[in-house]
Order: sequence, then structure tokens, then C-alpha cells
Amino acid sequence: MLALPVNHPIRLEALADTRLLDSLPEESYDRFTRLACSILHAEVSLISLVDKDRQYFKSEYGLGEPLRTTRQNDISYSFCRYVVEGGEPFVVEDAVHDPRVNLNPAVKELGVAAYVGMPISTPDGCILGSLCAVQMVPRKWSISDLKNLSDLADAVCREVELTEQAIALQHIERVGIRRASLDGFHRGRCGTVPGFHIESSSRRRRDGGGAARTADARAATSARRSGAPAPRRSRSNQ
Repeated sequence: MLALPVNHPIRLEALADTRLLDSLPEESYDRFTRLACSILHAEVSLISLVDKDRQYFKSEYGLGEPLRTTRQNDISYSFCRYVVEGGEPFVVEDAVHDPRVNLNPAVKELGVAAYVGMPISTPDGCILGSLCAVQMVPRKWSISDLKNLSDLADAVCREVELTEQAIALQHIERVGIRRASLDGFHRGRCGTVPGFHIESSSRRRRDGGGAARTADARAATSARRSGAPAPRRSRSNQ
């Protein structure tokens, strides 16, 4: 996995490509946060996608208001950013006494006391965020807790991959439909105006401007016959 800063353009592009930011809740993701809370006996579980200045909760279980409705908060509250920047699981057992996070506003304002987060990444290794479990009291996470949450995070990664594959397939289908429509247009299926023809620029280049020269010659001949000055040649023949 690639440990990149949260604002790294490659990571942000990978996150945007998933189209999960600000997307609606989906059962395919919500099942993982429910399972995480059930298996780990945790109060809260999140699938947190870390953007450059916020974290967005693609799924949540156990959050209170207003976060349950807003489904996001400022990056300054994020523990999941440490998963992204470290490129590995991040474990906190007593946030108040942990110098890595004790100044994080989530500790004092939201009451976060214990946290464990596992990376959620793309197949090429860009870390998008974390599947995490949260407690409002200090807690010692067991080896079994870490293994179970890691297994669930792997399943979330697979779900993200399926989401991206579905987006790619939709794009291919749209391109195919558009090309079929254009092919029909070029074969005249979209209708033509009788007696009207637009000559292609390539055809005009192959002709070497012959039609324009013929028109100039006819105009000059007509002028001589009438005694009027000959018209200027068209620019394409100069």
C-alpha cells in the first residue's frame, strides 16, 4: 500500500474515481459496519473516506446526530487520516493519554476514547480511508479484534473494486451506444436534405481546388466578353 499525504493528487484522483464521495448509503457497504460493531462489540463503526479537508462516511453504524445525518466532519477530527498517512492499521487504546491523538478535537468534543482502523485501498494500493471501530471508553483491542476487522476491511476493498468495475462498464456501454448512433448518422440514418450535399474537406484537398479554379475561369471569361474588369481570383487559387 502507498502511504501518501491526504492531499496528494494521485490519491485524491483515485478517491474521486470511485465516485463514493457524497454518494447515498448502500446496503452493500452498510453490512460491513454492522458486522464490525457486532463482531468487535464496538459502539461505532465507520467506512471513512478521507478527502483533502474532510472525512466522508460512506457507511456508519452507531453514530449520533448530527453526524448521522451530515455523514462527514472536518479532517481535523479524523483518526482515519493516520491510517492513510501511515499506510497501515492505526490502534488507539486510551486516546486521552496517547500523545499521537490526545489533542485531536474528536477526543474532547466527541468523546472518542479508543479506536482501531484498517486501510481501505484500491487494487493499485492507493489508500482511500479506513474501516474503523470506535469506543467511548478506553479499551484494549485483542489480536482477534484486529484480525476480524482486517478481514472485513479486505471485503470492503473488494466492494470498492466492484464499484469501480461497474463504473467502467457503464462508461464502455455509453461509448458503444454513442458510436452506434454516430455510425447510423454517417450512413444517412439520421436523414438528409434532398439536393443538398456537403463535400468533405479531404475531397476538396484531393481535387486541388479544381472547382474553385473553374468558377474563376468562367467569371473571367464572362467579364472579358462584357468588357468589364476581370474579377479577382479566389484565395484558394492564389
